Amino acid sequence: MKITPDLANAIVQRAIKIIKNALNVMDEHGYIIASTDHSRLHQRHEGAILALSEKRTIEITDEMQHNMWGVKPGVNLPIFFKDQAIGVIGISGRLEDVRQYGELVRMAAEMTVEHAHELELLRWSETRKEEFVQQWLQYETNEDHLRSIAAKLNVNMDTSFGIALCQHPIDIDQRTITKQLSQINPHILKASCNSMTLVILVPLQGKKQEALHTHWEKSKKRLLEEMKNTDKYRWVFSTPAHFIGGVRSAFSGLCSLLNGLPETEHLANMSDYPLAALLNPISETWQLEQVDNILQTITDKNPVLLSTLQTWFLQNSDIDKAASSLSIHPNTVRYRLRQIEECTGFVLTNFQHKGLLYAALTIRPTSQWIVILNKK
Repeated sequence: MKITPDLANAIVQRAIKIIKNALNVMDEHGYIIASTDHSRLHQRHEGAILALSEKRTIEITDEMQHNMWGVKPGVNLPIFFKDQAIGVIGISGRLEDVRQYGELVRMAAEMTVEHAHELELLRWSETRKEEFVQQWLQYETNEDHLRSIAAKLNVNMDTSFGIALCQHPIDIDQRTITKQLSQINPHILKASCNSMTLVILVPLQGKKQEALHTHWEKSKKRLLEEMKNTDKYRWVFSTPAHFIGGVRSAFSGLCSLLNGLPETEHLANMSDYPLAALLNPISETWQLEQVDNILQTITDKNPVLLSTLQTWFLQNSDIDKAASSLSIHPNTVRYRLRQIEECTGFVLTNFQHKGLLYAALTIRPTSQWIVILNKK
């Protein structure tokens, strides 16, 4: 820990509330870096050098000031941090007057240093957490490496998280937003995606599975209520995500949703706009993962359901024409479509759900298109 000019000035401001005498704060080299008398700044103070080397209070008498450089009558007390002398605070004046205040002033100085150290540790921790979140969500980092960092930062990666993206105007300082978020919930993880977007992870630990959604809804409501200038922000929210990969996948989905959301929309849930997210991918890996999940759910139920769905779409959702094309009874088509609804949770009369199924059957990876071209 070093005493910087800013910290030294903070010490002076705190000390003058205790005593009105002239005050100096010297750094670890004995140079004055803060003073009630600005003309003394940057001068070398021999009394401070002696106090640092001997780690004890040095009193300067009227006679001594003529034989030492840069001193005035008074006391010079070393400032200790973790048993190390890191600076000196000097009080000028008659020894009989200032001696009684020395320890009190030193105590105030050391408390200021301790507080500054705690703030520095907090800032370091917040910076490391932001770097950790960026590694987790935006890079394919080794899981063991992530877990080792999480353990040091006291982050539980195995809990469920609610995830949000907050997009704000360029003239709003992100540090102001992150400070507000910390006041709302000190356990919130946050990181900058770019100069106008923050990702926010709200831990939902200690909640039973059926209570996760309720807890997340309450957390979202509080975020929106407590944040200032909410009307200037755009928010998109995921459903609760689980485990390392699930959180990363949910983040990719939110990025895609924000990318595809109409600019007039300022608040959206992933569950309300799944098609917009799927059709505006920031990450093709995430997009294909969603497609595979939908198709695999149908295939696991019965492979014939997939061909029935494809035919139904090709026949413009006409059940009779689909049945004729497949050489089966229309009721069989209806039964299979009901099975698709049951296994996917989609409703075929819902535009979003119907669009998702069609997109899942239609979307192909860019890499596959390139491979086909190269074969020609």
